[in-house]
Amino acid sequence: SKDCHLTFEVEDGIICQCDSNRIEQVLENLLTNAMKYGLSRPIDVKLQSLSTHARIRVHDNGNGIEEQDYKLFSDR
Repeated sequence: SKDCHLTFEVEDGIICQCDSNRIEQVLENLLTNAMKYGLSRPIDVKLQSLSTHARIRVHDNGNGIEEQDYKLFSDR
């Protein structure tokens, strides 16, 4: 509905022992925020293996958080 392009990059062979419903909820929240604040710019999603962990990265190409507001989030 936001007319933005999504790309997915997924490493082969990643096996996750996790609560799939919670992972789905987190990913849905990240994508919703990316669509809301990404200014209809492309959204890149990457799933990669980090030894014993996996990382999901969502990059929305939006303006980001203003520097003066970023400290509010980094202190939590």
